[in-house]
Amino acid sequence: MRIIQFIDSLSIGGSERMAVNISNVLAKDGHNVLLISSREKGPLLNFLESNVNFYFLGKKNSLDIFAFLKLIKLIIRFNPEVIHAHSSSVYWCLIIKQLLKFRFNLIFHDHYGLSENLQNKDRRLLRLLSRNLYGCIAVNNRLVTWAKNNLLINPNQILLINNFSFLKPSNIEKTIDNSAYLTILCLANFRPQKDHLTLIRAIDLLSQLNSENSFKVLLAGEFFHDAYFHSIVNEIGSRNLESIIKILGPIDNVSDLLLSSDIGVLCSISEGLPVSLLEYGLAGLAVVVTDVGQCSEVVGHGEFGKIVEPNDSEALAETLLDLINQTDKRINLGKKLKSEIEKNYGPQMFLDKYYPLLSY
Repeated sequence: MRIIQFIDSLSIGGSERMAVNISNVLAKDGHNVLLISSREKGPLLNFLESNVNFYFLGKKNSLDIFAFLKLIKLIIRFNPEVIHAHSSSVYWCLIIKQLLKFRFNLIFHDHYGLSENLQNKDRRLLRLLSRNLYGCIAVNNRLVTWAKNNLLINPNQILLINNFSFLKPSNIEKTIDNSAYLTILCLANFRPQKDHLTLIRAIDLLSQLNSENSFKVLLAGEFFHDAYFHSIVNEIGSRNLESIIKILGPIDNVSDLLLSSDIGVLCSISEGLPVSLLEYGLAGLAVVVTDVGQCSEVVGHGEFGKIVEPNDSEALAETLLDLINQTDKRINLGKKLKSEIEKNYGPQMFLDKYYPLLSY
């Protein structure tokens, strides 16, 4: 098949990683794939396989008519059977489908990260134009429910398909680090729903409970110099945690970072299915996650990882302390999660659900 993957940017983020992962795995499976980025190229372009075609629109804003016309010309020239649009990139495809009646099947991949707050009345334009959709892929059950309640398409063509990581498990082997410091990694872009502030408060409590401070915390992810990021910097400074917590910023290739870490943590107040959690698992890290989105399901509701409630810095600190103090438990949880991720969150799992949707 000729398939277009359409995404706003290739910056470091979950939906962006999935656009690249899906493009790579479809091309590997023999399809003619064109990945289009509208607003920004970004570092994830470096992870695109050579057999995937790429085009950058250079879109300046939502009303950029020149970029819009470029997209139309690309669609005409490539003549896709499927356009797979991620997140907000779906809107231009819906408008093109409405205006020009092209015969491609339009798939909407919903990665919405604030699904806990999503109401039926939200996303009015998407609901209005949704007759032009062929199908919808949602990354958690809340988004599936919203889609079935609001999108004007066959409910059987609205599917929950888990994200997957394209890291090769055979190349990701966690080794025991004999250094003096245990490393806690938070791999999450600096956005309010990721709630780094609760993590910082938990680390402050943890440093009091663990008087030797035999751990370091790394915060990796894309940030902007906005109010949220400055609140994080100020919180670290006001609690005198600069020697413990280090802000790394965006990381292109996370493999080395994962291999040098011991515990992966996500303290979000809202999630879909975070790709970083899957990467923690492939690297064999013990994990602590909040009970949002599909996080609890991924860690077997506590069997393969630790779960705490959102906004609970005390519970997070106590759980991290437990993993720091119990090496065997930490390593065991990492091995269990790795096995679970390899079995249920790999590329083949995605394709086994994706192909029947395309041929429905």
